Amino acid sequence: MTDESRVNPESRANTQKESSIRKGIAATDDGTNMRFFLCLIKQEFRELEVPEEQWGLQLRKYLTGKAMTHWELLQRSGTEISYWKLVRERLCERFCTLSREMMLERMRNNPWRGDYNEYIARFAEIVAQGETLAAEELVLCFFANIPVEIGDRLTQDGNKDSESWQEASAA
Repeated sequence: MTDESRVNPESRANTQKESSIRKGIAATDDGTNMRFFLCLIKQEFRELEVPEEQWGLQLRKYLTGKAMTHWELLQRSGTEISYWKLVRERLCERFCTLSREMMLERMRNNPWRGDYNEYIARFAEIVAQGETLAAEELVLCFFANIPVEIGDRLTQDGNKDSESWQEASAA
């Protein structure tokens, strides 16, 4: 315990909270799955009640390799690290390399092979590498290659609200 934390209980509380944040998130990313990773980190930061203006700064602790180097370049270039949307956008520009057209092409060429989990994994990999698409568009792309009888069964079983496309695809 430092002298400051003995004198200042608020400092001690901040140190304990920061320690629990580090314990709570085991994932790191080097840029290979940036979009998925940033969604995971956002969810974790919310659950750990990290103030949103600290997300960009806290993020550096979970980046490795080229992703960490790029984060440092963002900071040195004057990018407002406390603005999460901007940090996320810049990292995705760098590491999410598929254009919208290429993404849609890959989604069209993601055939149904009878294994739902395999289909989801391939779809998620395409999404993780590409530009951000609207949720409605992702849902349409996801169901486009699934056999009609499965779509009919899903429709008959009713609707369920989902927080994300990952949750919807797992339902």
